[in-house]
Amino acid sequence: LLEEGGVIGRAAGRVGVSTFTLGARAVRVSYYLVWFEREGEAEEDRERAWLSFHEARARLTFEDARGYLDAIAPLVMTPPR
Repeated sequence: LLEEGGVIGRAAGRVGVSTFTLGARAVRVSYYLVWFEREGEAEEDRERAWLSFHEARARLTFEDARGYLDAIAPLVMTPPR
C-alpha cells in the first residue's frame, strides 16, 4: 500500500469512516491501520511526522479520529511480529 503522504506499508484493515463538509462539498474519509514498511514518494504535499501514540492523539483535531485511534491502541502499542 502506498499512502498519499508517501508511506509504504501493509494494510491491516479499515478502522473507521468520517464524513464532514468542506466548503460546499461533502467529504468522506476512511481511516486504515497500516503497518509501516518504508518511505516512498509522496503523492501529496503533506507533513510527515513520526510520533508516539500520545503525541499523535494530541494532534488530531476531530473527536471521531481520536476515538478510532483509541480503539486500536492495544494493536499499535504492540506491533505485529
